[in-house]
Amino acid sequence: MKRVVLVKTSTTALISWELSNMGYKVLMVDCDPQANLTDLMIKNKKSRKFQHHN
Repeated sequence: MKRVVLVKTSTTALISWELSNMGYKVLMVDCDPQANLTDLMIKNKKSRKFQHHN
């Protein structure tokens, strides 16, 4: 089951990133107790892979 969760998390992150690049404001809410999406965003923020656009 973890693989399915990871695929959903990756898809959510990538779609959100692309929508942000297109100028949309995006809010991601991580309701998973394991906080995989939150961990992904924190790690990528440190590496600057995902960047915030105003």
